[in-house]
Amino acid sequence: PDREDLVNKVLNGALCALDNLHIHSLEYSSSLSRELIRLLKMPIDIYKDIRVVLRLTDYPKLLNRLDSSSRKLVCVHLLNDALFVNVTFNSEDQLKALLSCCEVLVKDVEPQGAASSDEDWEEFEEEQNLMARIIHLFQFEDDEVDQHYRILNILKKALYDG
Repeated sequence: PDREDLVNKVLNGALCALDNLHIHSLEYSSSLSRELIRLLKMPIDIYKDIRVVLRLTDYPKLLNRLDSSSRKLVCVHLLNDALFVNVTFNSEDQLKALLSCCEVLVKDVEPQGAASSDEDWEEFEEEQNLMARIIHLFQFEDDEVDQHYRILNILKKALYDG
């Protein structure tokens, strides 16, 4: 677990295998999708530090091969783990990586006009509350006003577009 390069090599191997099979998108109901979800949850469960997972360069590439429902599932797991461990963030790069990885929770990816049930709204509210709680994990020193302002602008742009 202390060799991030080896974990990234495994993720890259999975990505290459999907490329060799010409698989660019996986639906939630497929067994391959379920195995990929298990693979993507492993670094989260092992490292217990979302910052390490966000440094894995092939992680977001592999995550983007899943459909939106599967990505949401992995992202919710990732964010819940970060909240459970109470990780703190303090850089713009960490924020950009987090927003890129969890874009599915920020932006509306469902087709326009799709019927929404009460269960969908509950799930939506839970996801939005999770994102709001994560934003509060970004901490800055009092003398880092410029960096704090840049972070808030990045958040504003990402959340406004969503």
